[in-house]
This record gives sequence, C-alpha cells and structure tokens, in this order.
Amino acid sequence: MFEHDFAQKQDRATRPGGSHHSRGMRVLATPVRSSTRWISITFVAGLTLACHPAQNFPAHTLAAQAPTPRPEFFESKSSGLEDRATITDLSALSSEPAGAHGFVRAELGHFVDDRGTRLRFFGINLSGPAGLPDAVTGARLARHFRKLGFNAVRLHALDAPGALLSADGQVDGEALGRLDNFCAELKAQGIYFSLGLHALSGYPGLEGDALTRFPHGEVLDRFHEPFLAAEGALARALLGHVNPKTARPYSDEPALLYLELNNEDSIFPFAADSTDDLPPSYRAELARGYAASLAERTAEGLRAPRSADEEAKGGLPTFHDSPSAVGDYAHYLHETELRAVTQLATFVRKDLGLHSMLLNSQANVGGLAGLLREAAVSDFVDVHGYWDRPSGAGGASRWTIRNVPQVTAPEAGTLGVLASYRIFGKPFSVSEFAVPAPSDYAVETLPLFVGIAGLQDWDALFAFAYADQKPEYEPSRINGVFDIAGHPAKLAFVTMAASAFRRGLIAPGRGRVELSVPSQPNQLPFTENALPTLWAEQGVPMSAATLRQVGVTLRPGTGELSVSDPPHVQGTLGSDTGELLWERDGAHPRFSVDAPALKLVCGRVAKSALRFEGVTFEFADFFGNYACASLLALDEQPIASSRRLLLTVAGRAQNAHPSTGLTQGGFPDLGAGPALAQFVPFSLSLPSAAWQAQALDSAGAPTHALVVVPSAGQSTITTALGDAALSFAIER
Repeated sequence: MFEHDFAQKQDRATRPGGSHHSRGMRVLATPVRSSTRWISITFVAGLTLACHPAQNFPAHTLAAQAPTPRPEFFESKSSGLEDRATITDLSALSSEPAGAHGFVRAELGHFVDDRGTRLRFFGINLSGPAGLPDAVTGARLARHFRKLGFNAVRLHALDAPGALLSADGQVDGEALGRLDNFCAELKAQGIYFSLGLHALSGYPGLEGDALTRFPHGEVLDRFHEPFLAAEGALARALLGHVNPKTARPYSDEPALLYLELNNEDSIFPFAADSTDDLPPSYRAELARGYAASLAERTAEGLRAPRSADEEAKGGLPTFHDSPSAVGDYAHYLHETELRAVTQLATFVRKDLGLHSMLLNSQANVGGLAGLLREAAVSDFVDVHGYWDRPSGAGGASRWTIRNVPQVTAPEAGTLGVLASYRIFGKPFSVSEFAVPAPSDYAVETLPLFVGIAGLQDWDALFAFAYADQKPEYEPSRINGVFDIAGHPAKLAFVTMAASAFRRGLIAPGRGRVELSVPSQPNQLPFTENALPTLWAEQGVPMSAATLRQVGVTLRPGTGELSVSDPPHVQGTLGSDTGELLWERDGAHPRFSVDAPALKLVCGRVAKSALRFEGVTFEFADFFGNYACASLLALDEQPIASSRRLLLTVAGRAQNAHPSTGLTQGGFPDLGAGPALAQFVPFSLSLPSAAWQAQALDSAGAPTHALVVVPSAGQSTITTALGDAALSFAIER
C-alpha cells in the first residue's frame, strides 16, 4: 500500500538529531493488507545484530485508498485485584520489604539506600478516600500493585473529605487505623509510600472572604503563621503516631519514601490564586516586611531604586504594576515564602525527627521562584504534568479537552515542559502524570512517559491515579477522567512501563544540555511556563529533551542565565543514544524506542511498517489510525536472545454505553460499562525459533494458544477479532 521515499530516508540520515536511527541499515517498506479482521505475528530468520535500526515508516501512501473501517471493539474484562503468578508478574522486582536496607536518601543526583544502591521508583497515586482501603482490600491491593511492578504509592490528598481528617480537622482514629494497615501491607510487599499533609482541606480560622477566595488556604499558608502552625500540628499528630502493625512511628519508618508538605502550593499566582486578591487583613500582614526587604536588597546592590514617585509610594505592589515594581514584588514574595517553608521543614526534620526525605511542593508551581524554593528546601525536585488536561474555559460546568495526541505536539508536549524543571545534582520525580480518559489517545500515557523518563534518567514516576477520590479498585468500566483502574488501554502497558523504568531498559542520554542559573537571578519569572520560556530565550526548545539529557545547574551569586552546548533541533528528533525517535509531522507521526530489550511505538500507524533491530512491527488499516505497541523481554535478556517476550498492542478504549453528559463536578460522564478496547490489526516479525504464542487475559493468564504455521523459513501466527487480546506471551 506504500511506496518508499528514499530521498527522505537520505535526508533523515543527515539531519541533526535524526541520524542515530539510520546507521547504514537497510529500510524496508512492506505492503500491508487492508483487512481489519486479523492480527498476524510472524517469526522470521535472520536477526541482524547491527548497532541501531532504521526506524522509518514509508513516506507516502498510494492515491487509491480503501475506506477507513469503523472501529471494532472487544470487551477487555478487568483482572480485579488478582495476584496470580502469571507471565506478567513483576513481583520478583520487589523481593524484600520496603526499607529493608535503610532509609532512601538523595545522593549524587539519584535515590539510594544504605547500601549505596541506586533506586528507581515506578509509582501510582491513590487520592483521598481511595488511599484508605479496608484491611482486606488493602492487603489485596498491595499484592496486586507488587505484581504490576509498582514499588511506590503516593497517598495523595489524605486531607480530602471522607479521608483521614474528621469534621473538626483532627485525625480520625478509625481512618488512621486503615492507614496503618495499608502502609504495613505496602511495606511487606516491597512498596514504599509517601504521605501528603495538605492538599484539599482548609484550616482552622479560614472563613469569610478568605475562605471564598482561597478555599483550601493555598497562598495564605505560605506566610500566615496560624496556618503554618496548623500544618505543623498535623505533621506532629501523623509522624508521632506509632503504627501498631510495624511498631514504628511514621517519623522513623524507612518504608516512608517522603513526606509532602503541600500539593501544588505557592505564594505566586497559580490557577486562579493570587496575592493580589488577599483580603485586607492578610494583605496587610504580608506587607509588613516589604519596606525593610527593599532597603536591604538596595543596600546589598541587588536592586536599582525605581523612580522617585514609585519609591515614595512604598506600598506592596500588585502583579499589574510596572515591570520594576513587579520585579521587586516577586523577590519579596520569594523571600517570604522561602522563609516560611524553611521554618516548617526545619520543624518537621529536627523537632519531629523525620528520617525520610521531605518534599515541600512541586517545583513547577511558581516558575523559577518555585524551582529555587524547592532546590533550597526539598530533598529532590518534583513536578506535575497532564497532557490535554480538561479545561473549564466555558465555566466549571463545561470542561473540555482538545482530543489530540501528544505525539504530534510541538516541543515534546507536556513531557518537554516537565524536563525543563530538572536540576542536575538532585533526584527528579514526576509525581502526577496523566492523559484524561475522554481522549482517544489515552493509550499513549505510559509509553511516552517511560520513554522520555528513561532518556532523561529521571528517578521516580507516578501515574495519576489508580483510583481518584473513590475507593473503587475493581471497576468493570472506565471509572473516571484520570482513573487507571478499569481503563484497559492504560492498564495494558503497566507491565511494560514498570519493567522498562525499574530495570533501566532505556539508556540515558549520553550528552547534557545545561541551563546555568544563579541562586540570586536578576529576574525571577514566576509563571507556570517560566522555565520553558527561559530555555527558549537561550535558544533551546524543549524538544531538546528527546535528544539529550536536559537540566538546570545552580551556581552561587547573581547574574544572568546561560546555556551550555545548545543542540541544533530540526526535523525528526533522535536521541544521542540511538534508541529514541520522535517524528511529529508527516503521514505517520510517531514516537518510538528501540532498545535491546524493548521495542515500542506510539503514533498514527495504520497501514504502515516499522523496522527495529531484528524486529518489524506492521499495522493494517484500522479506524482512527492511532495505536501503541511494545515488545518487552521479560527474562533480563535482550530480545535477540530472550526466551520470554510480552507483546502489547492497544488503541482506543471506551465504555460500552458512552454518554455525552457531565458529572456533578462538570467532568465528562464516561458512561456505563463494560470497558471496551479497540481491535488493532498488527503483525510482528521475529527471528525463527521454536516459538509458542498465547493470547493473555488482563491478569496475564493464557486464554488460548495461537496456531504457529511454519512456512519458507518463518513461522506465522494469525488470530481473528473474535479472540482478540491486548497482550500476548511469546516463548521458546
């Protein structure tokens, strides 16, 4: 169905960033049948052991095209919370209780334990009441998470309604018992956990206009002493509590990966929150030290006085004043916030005796000011990011998404933005990342996440969320905008993602692009896009995150920003390791990884073939054109010598009875189940051997063998839509 454009192949081989996938390899463009009723898995002789493959789709299709078929779905029944030993069982990766080798700490830019062994964390969020299962469910959930390969759980928003706190804001005894049980079960299964102090609750004394404008006390708790004291009191109650299941207080619990003081909180504007909107009493409190701060910074030569008229005003500026006034305002807010959170962090570490790591909040809340804040206070840098997050431009009751894939996004999309906040020398974590369920492209969530994280050599990834604000862990439907439980396309790639990230199957970038930032910069941009903008001003688009490792280096003193060795970014993006390729334009935009033990592609792949090293992925025509596929070696061997492979192929997912309505919170109503997965016609070519192949259910158990028909030096396996699956076990 295609003709190959060899001129484009030659062009790609000479482009900066794209040459790493075309080192003299022969590129094949194979005709593909247009049927949508089969999946073919082919094993062929002649594995080539060249350094890197040519990952190329044919450039052009023929003019005559058959009509694109309608989507074909099949029911993908949920596995529930099972923990059977199937081929997808990753329990062996967590063979000891969490904390068996002491507390996790930051060292030389990564996480290590007392052995000095580097640790990578592939984690999952449970938010609100979902983080407090009953004892029986908690034990099942912990075993299930271990099998899936998760070795960390972020217990987010424990202060949400119906979770850890009673109506008076005190820790509820029954809820605390459930927390104790669950944390002990996680620890026993080799899974670390984090605890968050503040996300969704208010504070004692938060009332009136302040409650209306800042319903959770955000912004205010960055300087208002009573709210900071309330956070300290909650920390004391939680960290000083002895878990009867482990006989340890949480302050001395090595399975506690870190304590998070605040979720997405900053004194700087974020979403709709701003110090410009403070009620008069709070604004007067904030302004008390402003004049003294100006005088001190002027005396130290850190600022030039403004015009006489502006200096005479002397009052606290707003974000709508002159640029020089806003600059002074930003520096003062940064000083104020840093002083407050440092005081709270010191209290938790020293007075309460926290031995685990501490995280203040997310670095991408507050722009450069936020990054400098976290560099000074937190043990590691953490960020949050969502691709195509629902937006309420038409009001909270009209949440919408653009419904576009991240593969076609400029500048590597959300993942490029996240990469801009890394600080070299500190571990880097993404504790929330998701693509919403209404998207036709939610399948790309984990493949792209682990692909970029591997190249960037990040340290912890947390998908958001297994269950979001509701203790429903075994739904038969797609159960929420961000819920992974019940979403067949997202769940299908968990095993691949956990194995790839924890085992380090994707090589980190060989080179670095460094943005040098002084600890006292002349300018302190604070908007959410501040870091990508600063990189761009230095001539580095964030698509550079697909080429090499990117990150910030901090230096003492004042001055301007500078960048080292900026790459020339153009056309197809290829990593300096030769393993990752991102092409956002053309007939077949795609993201692909070709590592020795992992082959992966996401993109518009219908009617196309992609040649990896010794492996070919081939897709027939299907509705929507978008899918992801991965081939993973499960036995610590490269695919060339592996005897146990896991193949996963998925496209769209939706509930059987979708709805066009909205939930009470204004998010899309995803309709009634069961959950359905799109059938994606796919073929795989591998070296010849005595292969056996079986389709797997969602638990990884075989459902039926696929017939292997040897012919002309190769073996072919074909399956029909009637017995389609998302994953296949291939063994020899």
